[in-house]
Amino acid sequence: MENSDFVETDLPYDFELPTQPHVSDESHEEVRDWVLSVSMDQQVEQSLATRHCSSCGTETYAGSLVCHSCKSASDMCVITGGPIPIGERQVVKNVDPPMFVRKADWNRYVGDFGVDPWSSAVASPSY
Repeated sequence: MENSDFVETDLPYDFELPTQPHVSDESHEEVRDWVLSVSMDQQVEQSLATRHCSSCGTETYAGSLVCHSCKSASDMCVITGGPIPIGERQVVKNVDPPMFVRKADWNRYVGDFGVDPWSSAVASPSY
């Protein structure tokens, strides 16, 4: 993918790279080989996933919290970091300031771990 693919997203595409690697040479080579393998795989879609903005209907990057067209902002799911679609927002209980989660992500998290990710208190899915 080219930097131009990120223009209509809220992902940074112009940033300073670190001067020193943060992984071992072995890990670096493993990641490099994986990236090359995936980039050559014809079965892998070479584009970013999109969603319809709930305010203006424009196709925008699925992970953007702000629509590139109308600048409408979505709440961020504190489990995934992704936008929460209208009607899927749930408030995390007993947290100040209020935090929001996407209901499906909350259910998956507490279903897998059985606890609230902030307090480690026993939690159950919300249906």
